[in-house]
Amino acid sequence: MAGVRYHRVLRFITAERNAGASPWRSVLAPADAHGDSVLAVGAVDAFGALASFSSLGPTADGRIKPDLVANGVGLYSPVTNDLYGSLTGTSAASPCISGSIGLLIQHYRNLTLGQDPWSSTIRALLFHTADEAGPFPGPDYMFGWGLMNTKSAALTLTEQISKDTTVQELVLQEGGQVKLNVGVDGTKPLKVTIAWTDPPGTPPAPASIRSPPWPGASASPPRSIPDLPFRWARRK
Repeated sequence: MAGVRYHRVLRFITAERNAGASPWRSVLAPADAHGDSVLAVGAVDAFGALASFSSLGPTADGRIKPDLVANGVGLYSPVTNDLYGSLTGTSAASPCISGSIGLLIQHYRNLTLGQDPWSSTIRALLFHTADEAGPFPGPDYMFGWGLMNTKSAALTLTEQISKDTTVQELVLQEGGQVKLNVGVDGTKPLKVTIAWTDPPGTPPAPASIRSPPWPGASASPPRSIPDLPFRWARRK
């Protein structure tokens, strides 16, 4: 797993908004912001089912949103005047991920003698360890990369010590390449996740924007722009 640095920024976490049950249904600002500096959060219930109000992707230029989902239905939360109550919404789900990211950053600091992770590193870690969700394998326009798994993310950072996993922060120059050697014994799958932070790209023509897998809509593979090609080769 690697984070490729364009610039280091504080990751902006935002709710996907609650338009899922409205005629609009789609993601709303600021969750649809260009670039990769915004992590948009959708909502599921305690059983992992998508909340009916959780807005759906994609963005206007075809990027995958939400990025992740978390529990946002009936959460025991502070309300007013030092009281607690039950809150529901993507704005209840996003603090779950924000707080978990804070814990992961602290864990990273503990493992690296106080170093801060890049925002792209946190993004890669979250996507790499998220639990699969929804009827479609891989990222989609309803659950994004899946249900955040904070325990799995923390263990992935810890397992660097035993070299079962590797988390690397690399600088990739324009037109450059990065080569890494990894050992695979065939007893378990090789999983690679790459994330980066970049400025917004040029939106594609409307005809190239694909429909999200809503009920009654055609389900086509999501797209994420720009793309960073990845190739693997067996050493002879």
